[in-house]
Amino acid sequence: MLKHVTVALALLATYAAPAAINKPSQNRISQLEIPQDPSTVQKRGDFLGDGTWYTTETGRPGSCGEWLNDDMMVVALNAPQMGDGGECGHEVWVTNITNGKTQTARVVDKCPECLWGSLDMSPTLFECKPANSLSLTHVNTKTALCGGELGLGRIPITWGFCDREHGC
Repeated sequence: MLKHVTVALALLATYAAPAAINKPSQNRISQLEIPQDPSTVQKRGDFLGDGTWYTTETGRPGSCGEWLNDDMMVVALNAPQMGDGGECGHEVWVTNITNGKTQTARVVDKCPECLWGSLDMSPTLFECKPANSLSLTHVNTKTALCGGELGLGRIPITWGFCDREHGC
């Protein structure tokens, strides 16, 4: 009988203790204020990923509806962060981790193959090739990312969204 009471008390203690610890009123995490709009969390952060390049001149507009050319300073945002296109037109800053150079670009497309945190860049942004003189966007080769030869295809980057609070 004593053995059964001991086992019952042990089971009760096992299940009652976590319930007492996990009460929402005692859980510090449950008392944190969670933003109403989860997308605001994304805009405050800096992201780490791969910078790749793609030919923007595909014969059709990018996923944001804009006709693109390779001389533009633009990026395709990875699909998980792009979602339904709510980031179209937003400015981002991008830093090449290898050489520390930073440039701004505009989100104009979605990269379905890119992983979270990664960007697909126009050749001009990636390589620092001189922009066409007819283009409205000219590259400053002193500040452009200069990822190197397009044949290498990938550079480590960190990036973030530009906003009124942090600028660009």
